[in-house]
Amino acid sequence: MTLHAITHFRALAIVFVVASHCILLAHYDSPTLAQGTFINLLTGATAFFVLISGILFQHVFVPRYTFRRFMRSKLRNVALPYLVLALPLTVFVVLREASSEIGGQVLYGAHLLLSGNTVIAYWYVPAILVMFLMSPLHMAYQRLSLNHQLSILAVLYLLSNIVQRSVEDMVIPQSVIYFTPVYLTGMTYMQHRAAALPLLKRLSFPLLLSAVLLAMLAAQMGHYGNYHTGFSLRWSEIDLMMPQKLALSFAILGLLERYADRPIAASQSLAEASFGVFFLHAPMIYLLLEAGYRPLFAAPLANIVVMTGVLFALCLSSIALLRRVFPNHSRQLVGA
Repeated sequence: MTLHAITHFRALAIVFVVASHCILLAHYDSPTLAQGTFINLLTGATAFFVLISGILFQHVFVPRYTFRRFMRSKLRNVALPYLVLALPLTVFVVLREASSEIGGQVLYGAHLLLSGNTVIAYWYVPAILVMFLMSPLHMAYQRLSLNHQLSILAVLYLLSNIVQRSVEDMVIPQSVIYFTPVYLTGMTYMQHRAAALPLLKRLSFPLLLSAVLLAMLAAQMGHYGNYHTGFSLRWSEIDLMMPQKLALSFAILGLLERYADRPIAASQSLAEASFGVFFLHAPMIYLLLEAGYRPLFAAPLANIVVMTGVLFALCLSSIALLRRVFPNHSRQLVGA
């Protein structure tokens, strides 16, 4: 069964991810309430990717799951392109920033690779690979009754809100704790999609309004973007990003299921290239910042829109070229 709404959501998710990172290329010195709300709605889009991963695991892999086959596909299509792109970037960063001692350089390089902290967003790959390694637990989860699944999700979301994301996303176990309930939510939604769909369609607009209000509340409290903290089991502040992104995710899904659950060629193409765009846009932003990039326009939103378009043009052109030159290996090289 082809899930066109999920395909469109994948395409939309990568637009959110790239646009949110383009905030680095715009200057929001003192955001207004409207600007802060916009920033909060745009950032945190990693939750979209994690939710989609859970949906696809339940839909694609569960019916024919074996741990070896599942991990082999993930190592080939996720870990390998990560190494292809992250290794040269890591060498560049190490030579530029680390001490001249070989031992120190090796340790720093290993830390960058294992944490994914070479460039922005790459931390997601080690984190999602750990979650893929947990697939036997996910298989056990999907065999539980819905009541047991919801009870587990409630506990995990509470833990997630306490732990939050690590400082600069450098602690992978903390990221795994934070995002695991999102992955399981995707699985649960897909497993019970037929029963949930009528309710989801009715609640799409209330969920969208809830997401906007949560983003506005965070901005009103002076918080912009994701919540990051050192690992602790003590509550520092309530993480409003997670419920906001869950509400926004299911608002978008409900609207797509309601109005756009049909094939759209452009959306299909963008969804298929989404992981490649993810891999390529991050080093491009890094190189722009290293080259001393300055905002093109006085209006921050204009910078975000224009640079998002520029990055997509560069990424998609690069993917098209690689597909032409390496038609059988582009996915292993850049993930698309």
